[in-house]
Order: sequence, then C-alpha cells, then structure tokens
Amino acid sequence: MLNESLVRELVEAEDLLPVIWKTMVRIWKPNGLLELEKLSPETLKEFYDEREEQMFRLEKFLSDMVSDLYELLLQRAINQDGSYVLKWLQGNNVVIIADSLSVREAALLPFWFPQLDFAEDQPFAVAPFPTLTESLAQKLLGVIAPSSGRDTEKFTYRYIAGPGALEQSFPEDRPLLIWLRLPDAELEQVTEAQTTKMADVLRVTVETLDELLQRLGGRKVVITSDHGYFYGASSKHFEEVSFRGLEQLPRERRAYRRGEASSLSPLEQDAFIGHGEWIALKGRYWRSGSGQNARHTSHGGLSLTEVLVPILEIVG
Repeated sequence: MLNESLVRELVEAEDLLPVIWKTMVRIWKPNGLLELEKLSPETLKEFYDEREEQMFRLEKFLSDMVSDLYELLLQRAINQDGSYVLKWLQGNNVVIIADSLSVREAALLPFWFPQLDFAEDQPFAVAPFPTLTESLAQKLLGVIAPSSGRDTEKFTYRYIAGPGALEQSFPEDRPLLIWLRLPDAELEQVTEAQTTKMADVLRVTVETLDELLQRLGGRKVVITSDHGYFYGASSKHFEEVSFRGLEQLPRERRAYRRGEASSLSPLEQDAFIGHGEWIALKGRYWRSGSGQNARHTSHGGLSLTEVLVPILEIVG
C-alpha cells in the first residue's frame, strides 16, 4: 500500500481524504483466500490484527508525509454539521446510523449483502469532533443520548438498542432515521479475555441488519455511522503513551474535557489535539491496558479509523 503510486496520488490530489479513504478500503477488503462463511473466531482475529498493523503503518506514513494531517482532519470534523446524514432523508428514504461502524465492517458487509456498496457520490464522511456518539446526536436530534431522540418535523426517528428491540413500527410515508446501537454495544465486549469477540461483533451486526433490511422492504436505504473506532489488540497497533496525568481517565474513551486532562504537561499534550472544551488523543497514541478486562477498542480520538466513516447504500 505504501508505494510510489500512493505518494503520486497524494501529491497530485486536490483533496487528500478521498485518496486516504480509498487506501483504507483496499487494506480492509478481504482477499480471495479469506472465506468469510468459514471463518473461525481465531482466523478473523488474525485478519483484524494483520490489517490493523497495515493501518498503523499507513497512518504513521501519512503523518510523517503530511505535517498538518491532524489539523486537516480536525478542521473537517469541526465543520461537520450532520449533512452527510440529512441529505439522504428525503421522500421515504431510510438512513441507518450504525453506532461505531468503521471502514473495517463496511469493507466486509458486502459479502453478506451483495446489494450493498459504497455510495457513489460520497463513499465516506468525516465524523464530527470529538468522535463520540453525543457529537452527532446533538446535531441531528438535539440530545446527547440517541435513546432520548424523538421524531422531528423532517423525519421519523427510531432507536434500536440491539437485536431484541426490532419490534417497532416504521411509518412508510416520510423519511426514517434509525439509530442502531451496533456494532458499538458488541465492541465494548472485546477485551484481553475475549480476544476472539470480533466474530460476535460481525455476527450480531450482520444478523440485525439483515432483519432490518427485510422489514424495510424496497425502500431506499443508506447505512452510515456516527464515528468509527480505535482497535488496539497489540503493541503493533498503537504508540504507547504513559503520561502521569492519564491514570485516572477512562482508557476506553480517547477524548476528554480539558478540565479532566489539566494535569498534562505541555510536552505530554503533543499527543493530543483539541478544540473548544475537548482534547483528544490523535493518531495511533493510546495506553496499554492491564488485566483481563482491558478493552481492545475505544473511540473519541482523531485517528483515521475513528474520524473517517463509511456511507453505504442499497444498489440494484
């Protein structure tokens, strides 16, 4: 992936992000040797771990080559007004916000859903900063928690907490926005003790989406995300930070209010980037966890897989 062709594309591009996104998708597209229907949890974990190493190398390469990469991502994230969701809410279209859906799952989902592909005119978006659920929820629903969302003048709204919460009515005469608590709810269970849990993340997400799509019939459906996530199952996936001021902060969150991180020294703050009341870990910086319950996933920060989110649509 890190070859002369990529360098040439980056140098010639008016906008770097489409080039970066295309490279990320290539990393996560399974090759012909990966038979997804026969995957064991162990094999899937190996796949995620190996591709995440490639992502680490890509992001390190890009941050070295493009000195203002994270300033660019931050500015785009600050300017995000939710239009990448709202633009689709017309007629009786349906938009599904799959919480934490990232480039990883988006590249794999077409195996189970051949009718699903990246939107031709906008295959990805930049999630709002910080990359926490509340950021997009506030812009679209005016609330911090999607579970508190209500219908608006522009669209009908439904919150689905998981596979057992699909028995809701879906009016067909106006746009419908669905906030699905997957894959995020399953990602929270991926820990040091549950290293093969990624198989369950995919399985539960695929099964729930399948039931949803069947219920939505022939309506136009777009699937996107509020943010992606950071995956760090080994030291080959992230750069260690061990700042004294971080011990009391939740490791599963990569964004903090400035008051929470006030004890960081100026040198330590080099690993962070901020705007307004928020400060977030940038790039591949993260803290190693300890114990069997240490999470392997997190979000809130400004890494490529957290801030660049897929936009998929039903085609054909």
